[in-house]
Amino acid sequence: MALAGCSRATTSASGGGTPSLVKAFRKSDGSTMFFAGPMNYSGQEGDLALDFTINASGSAPNTVVCNFTFTSGQNSNFKPSSFILKSADVQSAAASEFELFFAEKNKKVYNYRYSCSLVLSDWLTWMRADGHEIKLNEMLFAGGKKHKRHLQEVRDYVVFPLSQR
Repeated sequence: MALAGCSRATTSASGGGTPSLVKAFRKSDGSTMFFAGPMNYSGQEGDLALDFTINASGSAPNTVVCNFTFTSGQNSNFKPSSFILKSADVQSAAASEFELFFAEKNKKVYNYRYSCSLVLSDWLTWMRADGHEIKLNEMLFAGGKKHKRHLQEVRDYVVFPLSQR
């Protein structure tokens, strides 16, 4: 799906013939928009799927939009109050304001889709670090099976170009 006023800037290869987690779009104003996701995380109380969007305009971008879906079979009244990106080395990127996109129940499974904004420099620090975790309210989530490969792809095709600015 093409975004209005955008053209595909690059085709990021994830290897093995699988579609890329990262997409970059050149906007009509000359800026670049990066999209990465979904990155999947698991916890004892449910699962998280995250995607990140960065609009790298002429001036340095300073925010990352993080959209996340929380899926749980036991949390029928979920509302986020805090969202913290953690790593082995640092606790960074925190959000405390959220916009609800949708909440739905499918049989005994609850899905909640929210959006929040993170400070780009904190997000970049987290993306460069190892030992990724996410703390959503009091729940901890760790990367899934393909997390290391997905993390490397985001580092190569989003973090690296942004660090060259």
